[in-house]
Formats: sequence, C-alpha cells, structure tokens
Amino acid sequence: GAGGTPGTASGAGAGGGAGGSFGTGGGDGGQGKGNAAGGSAAPAAAIPESLHGGCSGTAGGKASGTTGLGGFGGGALDLVAAKLTIAGAIDVSGGPGAGGSSGGGGGGGGGAGGMLVLDAPTLSATAAANIFANGGGGGGGGNKDQPGGAGDISRAPAQGGAGGPAAGGGKGGAGAFGTTAAAPGAMSGDGGGGGGGGAGVIRVLHGTLAPAHVSP
Repeated sequence: GAGGTPGTASGAGAGGGAGGSFGTGGGDGGQGKGNAAGGSAAPAAAIPESLHGGCSGTAGGKASGTTGLGGFGGGALDLVAAKLTIAGAIDVSGGPGAGGSSGGGGGGGGGAGGMLVLDAPTLSATAAANIFANGGGGGGGGNKDQPGGAGDISRAPAQGGAGGPAAGGGKGGAGAFGTTAAAPGAMSGDGGGGGGGGAGVIRVLHGTLAPAHVSP
C-alpha cells in the first residue's frame, strides 16, 4: 500500500491523519480549527503482482494529549486449492483510526484494506459468505474537553468515528468506497477528523463468488 502524511499540530486544533491507500486512495485528514493542516493521502497504489497487505493510516496531529494513531492496514491472504467452497467470513479489512485526544487532538486515519487472492479451479460460495477488504473509518477529532471517537469497522463501507460531543472536533471520514470526507474542527481549538482508509483488493482467478456478500 501507499502511505500519506500525518496531521500537523499547532498546540491545539491539530489536523487529522490521512487514510492509508491501496486499491483506492485513502481520504485526506480534516484541518484543525487552529489552522493545522490535515494529512494528505497518497494516491492508489499500483496493484502488486505479489501478495501485499494494505497501508496503515497516518497519525493525527498531537495537541496537548496523546497522538490519535492511524489504523493498521488489512492483511494479505492467498488461498490455493483444487476445490474451495466459502460459507463463512473472510475479512482482510483495514483497521479504524483512533480518536484524537481531548485538548484538540487530530483523529488518526483509517487503514487501507488488504489483499485476498482466491485460486481454485472449482470455486463456489454460499449466500451466507461474507468476503471483505474494506478500508477502516477515520477517527474523530477531539475538542477542548473530550476525545474523539474511534473509526468504525463495519462490514460495508466503514463509517468514520464521531468527533467530540456537542460542539466537538471534526468527524472522521468513511472508509473504503464511502463518500464521506473527514470534517475539519468546528470551533477554535478543535481537532480535525482522520481520513478513511482506501479499499483493498480481491482477486478471483477462477469461478465466481455469487451469491456471497463481497465488499468492495
């Protein structure tokens, strides 16, 4: 995967970290209300010929507390068999970004989804199968008194973590192919939300995964 730049800090109102990139680009971090820039996500990576995991998100800027860490990139898995039937869950999604600390910390960026390769001449999946390589949601920015919430790892386009309550920090961006960008801090001293992680890669060399639930 491809990494971006972390959020910057200005004492309070730090910027959010960028989401990791892999199959698609991650989201940029939100700007802190103290004018600290959010992290910039890298563009989508060229899909590697060899097995490769997703990229981690970058950290949010540090205000007066701890840094909002970026989420881990999703794993890499290559399943090779003469016959393969999938009836359960295979999940190589990226992890969520941590929320920014109280005092205006920036939220961490979500990790990009990883890589899944299915190589079986006879491949089938049931309707109960769930196969995911989503990006993790970005963490919410903290406000003066409260930390932001961590990003989500839902089994659909992952939602960004909530910002600090009431007039709090910026909300984290949605992961994977969600369209919600990280939000900037709302009031003076609020931290920006972390960007959502990019989608991973699922390669099916033979057969089909229908009617399984597959994302992305």
